[in-house]
Amino acid sequence: MKTNKVKKITESRKLLLGMAAVILSLVLSAACGNAGKPPAASLLDGVWFYDHSDTEEHLGSFDYTDIWIISDGRYYNYSERISSQAMHWQLGSRGAIIIKDREITLRPNEAIFQSGDWEPIEKDDTRITVNYTYVLNGDELSLEDKDNGGSVELRKSPWRYMGDMSGAQELTIRLTIASFDASGEASGAYYQYYNARQKNYGDAIILTGGMEEGTLTLYEMEPKDPAIKRASFTFPDYSIFSNPIEGVWQDLRNGKEANKYDLDLYLDLSS
Repeated sequence: MKTNKVKKITESRKLLLGMAAVILSLVLSAACGNAGKPPAASLLDGVWFYDHSDTEEHLGSFDYTDIWIISDGRYYNYSERISSQAMHWQLGSRGAIIIKDREITLRPNEAIFQSGDWEPIEKDDTRITVNYTYVLNGDELSLEDKDNGGSVELRKSPWRYMGDMSGAQELTIRLTIASFDASGEASGAYYQYYNARQKNYGDAIILTGGMEEGTLTLYEMEPKDPAIKRASFTFPDYSIFSNPIEGVWQDLRNGKEANKYDLDLYLDLSS
């Protein structure tokens, strides 16, 4: 009897060990399968903005803009009001952002106030709002200030840069990027030349590419099969939080590689 009892206990232990081995194998397989894959982008990642024009007795007519850029656990926020009476009000911060359970917590490390440049911020500085609740509805984001009250309705925007290409001639362009995925690939990227005579931007020239090791490179492809690289936009040390951004446009066609333009672009939300 004792022998049978010991035998049953031994078999039970073997069964448990076998089940544990299977579970461990599944866990390791899942871990290996996810190794090297970038984390999924937050639904709030991107450019969000609010703009408004109005009139107040002490300001006259004024324009108000509120810009948020969120990406990979970091944020940039800048609010500005400019009146026809030459009054200028601004406030902004940037740093880490925590998004959880419909709430946003900011961990700012730099700020900009009424005047001056970005400066380090102390943890106990009460001039920066750090807590919000949010509601996301497609391309609309509602933020409610938990510390000071009030709310703002933001809408999503692409990264749209405007500025100049300087080389053999001076050209004005608009570069638009709809979004970046978690691996850095750019989606919906294109650029347009500005036609001064017609006072509008021309046809969109589609681009492909993305960010790698801090450099944004976008390629214009030859419209034929198989497609070949016709020209490139390269922005070293690129960050979606940078404004302005500088780079180089280069012709990649045989014998024309010396054709280069310097780029000086800024993020624009006016159109």
